[in-house]
Amino acid sequence: MHVLCIGRREDGCMQYYRRTAHAISKGCSARDDGNNVDIDSSTPSSLRDNGTAPKIAPGTNDLTDTPHTGPEYVHISWAGIIGLDHAADVFVIESTDAHYRLYSDCLRYLQREHSTAPWSKPAVDALMKSPLARLPSCFGILVNVIADQRSAPDLHSADVTDIRVKFDSHSMLDFMLWGMLAVVATRTWRAPTLPAGETFDAAQESVLFRSILLECFTTQWRRECQKRRAMLWSPMPWSRASAQELVEARANPNGPTPPVHIINANILQAVTEDHPLVLHARSRCGSPLDVPWLGASHDGYPFCSTFSEYVQVRRTSATQSLRDDAALWISAMSLGLLEAVMHMRIPQSLLLVPGEKEGEEVLSGDRILRILVAWWSRVLVTRRSRPPGSDDGAHLDRGRDVVRLLERARNALDEECETIASVLARSGHKESEVVDMVGAVALVMTPVYYVVQSLWNELPEVQSFMSAGSDSERPYNLAAAVLCANRMQRAGWCPYTASMGFLLGLVDPSLMSNLVKLPPYIRSAPDEHKDCNESACVFYIIADTDAYVPRHVHPACACGYIKPSLDDLVRLLSEGIVPVIAYDGNALRVLPSHGTPYVAISHVWADGMGSTTEEGLPTCVVERIAALVKTLLPEPCAFWLDSLCVPSTRSVRKRAIKLMARTYEEASKVLVIDLGIRMQCSVHKSWEENLFRIAMSAWMRRVWTLQEGLLARELWFEFSEGPVDVEAQIGTKNATDALPDSSTPYDTSWAPSAQFPVPPHLLPLWHIPVLRFRASNELSEAGHNLPLGEAITLLASRATTRAEDELLAISTLHPPQVDIDVLLSIGGHDAAQERMKSYFLQLREVSLWFPMWMMPRLQLPGFTWAPRALATAPPASASLEDGVGICTQEGLLAEYFVATFEEDVVLSLDNRAKSSEGFFLRVAEPGSRFGPMFNLLLDMEVGTHGETIPVINSLISLEETFTREGRTRCAAVCYDGGKNANSKVSESGETPLRFTFVASGLLHPINFAVNALPAGVLPVLRRPIKTRVCLR
Repeated sequence: MHVLCIGRREDGCMQYYRRTAHAISKGCSARDDGNNVDIDSSTPSSLRDNGTAPKIAPGTNDLTDTPHTGPEYVHISWAGIIGLDHAADVFVIESTDAHYRLYSDCLRYLQREHSTAPWSKPAVDALMKSPLARLPSCFGILVNVIADQRSAPDLHSADVTDIRVKFDSHSMLDFMLWGMLAVVATRTWRAPTLPAGETFDAAQESVLFRSILLECFTTQWRRECQKRRAMLWSPMPWSRASAQELVEARANPNGPTPPVHIINANILQAVTEDHPLVLHARSRCGSPLDVPWLGASHDGYPFCSTFSEYVQVRRTSATQSLRDDAALWISAMSLGLLEAVMHMRIPQSLLLVPGEKEGEEVLSGDRILRILVAWWSRVLVTRRSRPPGSDDGAHLDRGRDVVRLLERARNALDEECETIASVLARSGHKESEVVDMVGAVALVMTPVYYVVQSLWNELPEVQSFMSAGSDSERPYNLAAAVLCANRMQRAGWCPYTASMGFLLGLVDPSLMSNLVKLPPYIRSAPDEHKDCNESACVFYIIADTDAYVPRHVHPACACGYIKPSLDDLVRLLSEGIVPVIAYDGNALRVLPSHGTPYVAISHVWADGMGSTTEEGLPTCVVERIAALVKTLLPEPCAFWLDSLCVPSTRSVRKRAIKLMARTYEEASKVLVIDLGIRMQCSVHKSWEENLFRIAMSAWMRRVWTLQEGLLARELWFEFSEGPVDVEAQIGTKNATDALPDSSTPYDTSWAPSAQFPVPPHLLPLWHIPVLRFRASNELSEAGHNLPLGEAITLLASRATTRAEDELLAISTLHPPQVDIDVLLSIGGHDAAQERMKSYFLQLREVSLWFPMWMMPRLQLPGFTWAPRALATAPPASASLEDGVGICTQEGLLAEYFVATFEEDVVLSLDNRAKSSEGFFLRVAEPGSRFGPMFNLLLDMEVGTHGETIPVINSLISLEETFTREGRTRCAAVCYDGGKNANSKVSESGETPLRFTFVASGLLHPINFAVNALPAGVLPVLRRPIKTRVCLR
């Protein structure tokens, strides 16, 4: 046996010295308490020098001195290695030892890939920096199993005094640890050099490659241990949560009684895809997608109720690779979690099915959901059969255990999204692969959450757990959204519809999986969205209105155009009367709307029904519309359609726009005609799918159709069978109360069906804001007085062909102080920005949050803080809960907390953020130049500065302190008075200080378990002071 001691000299530097078991017999205590071990005071000083212990002769054992003969043993040492001249202790290793063979493979790789003629130091430097997963698997296996045995000591810690480690002289892993600990202590390794023209001889070459290998292992070992220390929640054995679980398990060795029920194939036969509870679960919490299976061995082990147990009993290989660990992570987070929650055994063969790629296996998301539903149903039956007055204590305790397990699993998913703490990334999986796997596991866990909520909803722990998971910006929710978005893009959806921003704005992350399973609707050609991007869908925008031509009902049709009397229309509009039209089979008659029941048509021009009164429409189109109207209002079959009732003359068009609210409010019915809805929606389909199709329709993308849907007395949609009253079908028509909370547990008194997998009133509507708003709100008749935040929510993901039309298209929804005539009077090339400026000036009181949220902004003096369009502003940016600012011609007058930098910060191109457009800056917390610290992400892409690199000297926010618990929204600004911003802020009184808005920002606290301290001095923020400002 060998003993290696590492200590700190009087001057603070580390040194190492080694002893063999012979020295121990002379009185040296060799206890090992981990990384921080004090040297025993009885250790003789004569044993603290280097190189005096007897060496092991070849062919002998250091403990017994029994000779070994035959080729099955090798004698190795670190003698002669650069910087380790005294590490000459010989280890005797069997030549068939698995770790020795891996070590030999590593040496052969170095000799093959790194030639010594000429010696390539840059290549070796690259080797040291290479991620472990990019090296041959032999490197990863050895580093992995060594890290399992011992964590690399942090020799820079002030707590470290001395380390003493015992080594088995027949262990290959101990041999490597012996050398690595010495390298860690001395840090004397350096690349060898040779005079020009000389080459290494065989002996030098042997020493060279062993030296490189030792340094490589040491570097990778320390890096691996650093990653392990960053893992807090992972199911792997080195995480803090696993360590705590194992401690608790040792304190309570009996533990829970293992379950006896084993799920078999009969379950899948009994609980089919169209089982009512399966339909219900899928509607409420999504359809789990298939989970990639990496080949772990799940079956053949005892039942485990915790992650730590599950991993511990399966992670016993002496050659555990990084890929093995990744496979075990997937197994633990899927099958292990399901078994622990349900207390049932699930054979992996029951869930494994072929994947899309040849030879690939996946865990079937559909089968997981069916097994979960089977357990859910079983528990419900058991609960109902209890005698009255039964004690619920055991049931509630079980619920608390399940919540703790799920909380850890959810935290582990979040943690897996951090590269340094990711078991999957550590094994060499690409970032996109990690996102796919984390997202798939997250979607599997979502129905588990829902079932657990329904079974233990009375527990406060369950309610808190569900509330904490509702944040769509949690990493695991984002991973699920990215997975769904990527699959939709591959399936051919519009890049904008399949973008993160769009999906997170419309659909709950858990329900995106239902949307993924729907094929996209192709209107004309598979590449019709080729010009769209993640920022906008341009397919529905009519770029050249002059070249626009209406389409016939059938491409082969060549019928003539028909139009109403322009004079009759103009006359009624001039009198302030809404004109409507009726088709008698030959001509269009113009009628006054008062006293005439009519249907108002809501459509998008991209469907080919756009035009003006002067141009008219193809007769076949008018005949089709009239036929639809007749099914709703047989007599007089009158209707209003902008393409026939709004002339192109500017003055007359303004009158028609001002009458738009009355047009839709006074209509007996509003009929939505959308090609995508008509082709994809049917009364015979699931209403969940129908609502998804409406949510993804062109009608939901246009700003003009918003108020048309909101103001309707009755809102009908054209389905494949004809007009359908959707609100009547889903039970929200004439609703006077807010919609029930969508988290309401399953009502066992109601029977799900294929068309209605949940009670109609519980069908999700957040992805169709118009229908949700109509079901839960009533517009005030006095100008409707819709709060700006609500208007922004309703406008999400909508657009207009002409930006200046946005405020006109929702004129009905503006509060009373906004004069539509003033907006209509503004024209010119910059009408869109000038109208938005006028709108905010008329509004006067605006949210303090507008400068803090990332969005496109106006480029007008005094208004660079304001949104460029309401449709692109986040709804939260308009919140008035934290007070209001006053909008003036000079800027936004408001009170903010202002934190000034000690010195001006000049942003450079080096600050460009890698993951998104904008600037990234690391700043120190007030009072410290080195930490704690924050990451500051500035949204510069949509600022007002173009390619100019601005200067900032302050941050404004609504937070008095920068929290260490979460993110702080802020705005980077520059004081207009020069470099004395801090003194002015400190002295400010009633007179507002003038600041120029630079960019919105997000301040993230740095996790020191993940981030290392950067070199150099950081920009330092002073503590925030509440100050009156004028933001320009």
